[in-house]
Amino acid sequence: MTNVQLILDDLPELSAETAIQLIDVFYALAGALESHYFAQIHQQYTGVQYDLFKANPDPLDFDDPLPDF
Repeated sequence: MTNVQLILDDLPELSAETAIQLIDVFYALAGALESHYFAQIHQQYTGVQYDLFKANPDPLDFDDPLPDF
């Protein structure tokens, strides 16, 4: 699957009510897609658990010494 960048640079003006309805449609669509593909999404992230307290093994991470107080 290739990533396609969506550029929206000339959007029409919408009334507040229309903008709210459009956002509601987007949320409903996202929810429907997530519900339909839940098993595949869950399978993709099974076993992936981020430990916020574990040191980051990324070599690009800064390893500055702590200051003395």
